[in-house]
Amino acid sequence: MSEYRNRTTGEVKTQGQWRSANPNTSLPRVWKAATLDALNLDPVLRSPAATVGQYQTSVRDGVEQDANGNWVEKYVARDMFADTTDEDGVTTTKAEHEAAYQATLDANTATANR
Repeated sequence: MSEYRNRTTGEVKTQGQWRSANPNTSLPRVWKAATLDALNLDPVLRSPAATVGQYQTSVRDGVEQDANGNWVEKYVARDMFADTTDEDGVTTTKAEHEAAYQATLDANTATANR
């Protein structure tokens, strides 16, 4: 799904959303430089996911400009787990969540190997 960033506001939307935002404008099927200039938009290019460690996940965190001046997807590594407190005030630590998750993975692997 192609995304485009408004040069003035920084707002990022899909091509379909920009079309809907401009209902009285006839737009070509394929957007080239002239169309983007007329709409004051820059394309947002795909980028690789963030490098993650164990118990982390890569999460999209908006867009950023790369060294070449292109707008690209921005990804960051985030922890999968955090300390939590339930309704009864019982706190479960991040380490306990990780241990439970690993135990589930190990049990699933053991079951698959049988």
